[in-house]
Amino acid sequence: MDTAMLHSCEENYFPDCSIYSECIEAVFIYDKDGRIIACNRSAREELGYDGQNESIMSAFPKVFYKRNDELCLLDGIREDMLFDTVAYRKNMTCYPAMVKILKDKKTDYYICFAQNMSNENAAMKKMVSLEGKLKNAIQVKNEFIANITHELRTPVNGMKGFAQSLQKTKLDPAQQENVEYILHCCTNMEGLINQLLDFSKMEAGKVTLEKREFDFYHFIEETLALNLPQINEKGLRVRISIGKKIPQIVIGDEFRLGQIINNLFSNAVKFTQAGTISFEVVNTAQNGKEIELFFVVCDTGIGIAREDMDKLFNSFTQVDSSITRRFGGTGLGLAICKQLVEQMDGDIYVNSELGKGSTFSFSVRLDLPGNEKEEGEKEAEGFSTQWSQRLKEYMSVSESESSEEDTLKLMREKLERVLLCIELGTWEKADKFAGMMKAAMPDTMQELKREVFRLELMIRREDYDLSLQQVKKIQDKIES
Repeated sequence: MDTAMLHSCEENYFPDCSIYSECIEAVFIYDKDGRIIACNRSAREELGYDGQNESIMSAFPKVFYKRNDELCLLDGIREDMLFDTVAYRKNMTCYPAMVKILKDKKTDYYICFAQNMSNENAAMKKMVSLEGKLKNAIQVKNEFIANITHELRTPVNGMKGFAQSLQKTKLDPAQQENVEYILHCCTNMEGLINQLLDFSKMEAGKVTLEKREFDFYHFIEETLALNLPQINEKGLRVRISIGKKIPQIVIGDEFRLGQIINNLFSNAVKFTQAGTISFEVVNTAQNGKEIELFFVVCDTGIGIAREDMDKLFNSFTQVDSSITRRFGGTGLGLAICKQLVEQMDGDIYVNSELGKGSTFSFSVRLDLPGNEKEEGEKEAEGFSTQWSQRLKEYMSVSESESSEEDTLKLMREKLERVLLCIELGTWEKADKFAGMMKAAMPDTMQELKREVFRLELMIRREDYDLSLQQVKKIQDKIES
């Protein structure tokens, strides 16, 4: 084909010849016999072809073959399809290519586009290699953490054992205080070791949740009671509210759920020097096989700035380095809580304001035994008698259900008292009346219950303006 015919062919397929010429893809025009009619600059420079009595099969031998002198596509390849193959240069070297073939419906000509994928493939191989190295590094790190924590446990247990033995001997007050300090340090060290072990297991995907029956109310009592010494030492006020519609027997991982609750509740105690800590759990959904429980832990402690809340659930992260110096900790507790909550098909959230306290809430799903209805009835009758003296003074239980009209009447009365307490600045009484309102509301009034809960949070932060606005909002909902 002479030069004039070649340019005519190129202009027929590519009216804007500059695009055709400067295209980074190699472009070939060939006929039904496979003879290259024309090719652009990329094809000439990358592959060495010039369109003079050359075959498309030479450039793409793994795409074409001839049968009875007819050019055919190999099995699995068709026109208008984007596929990977190898492009061969005229000097028989090659490179990986992404290819597409189009057929001109008006003529017997075909157009082949081929993009050199050498750089992309090299980048992909590098990424795969880096992923492998990263995976190996994580495995080495987790093995190191697991080994070192196991090694640390031995001397800690030894020190704890000797300290406990010393406690049984005759000690003067100073010696007794020193031994208690040693035991306290050993307990803290055990907590750090356990967190590191949990973290390494979760990173390696080796944490599996157990499924076994446990008494939910006994479990809550035992979990929260662990923090009573610190609560009493600080003189903090505590409010514990347990919904009545939670079955007594549930099925799940009692240890891991306790780990979540204890971490959030102990953090609330740790970061609150004065004021109130509230713990609440309610049944938000239930069917014959499972139950969804919603937990809230609220404190009036140091709080967290809004710009720092995103850091909370990151591993080895504290929102402020001074917190580690003042309160200790690895920065792993909340990261572990988040992973455990998600494994229990739930979510965890935080709402906080610097200097005014924090509210952590999370949901989990637990299985139910076959007799969950009977257990629920037993719980409703015997709930108030099963708690030991340790927690009774802190407990509040949802009141029995009444008609909606009676409930709204009660709410109006309590809301008037809440408003009066806010105006007088008696925040503790306002909090008490708001709690009574919430406890009196049935599950059918969930939206209104959430508004009362928000009012509680504002009252606990002693926010006068927002509390009044929320009271007005609740009044409007009651009357609507």
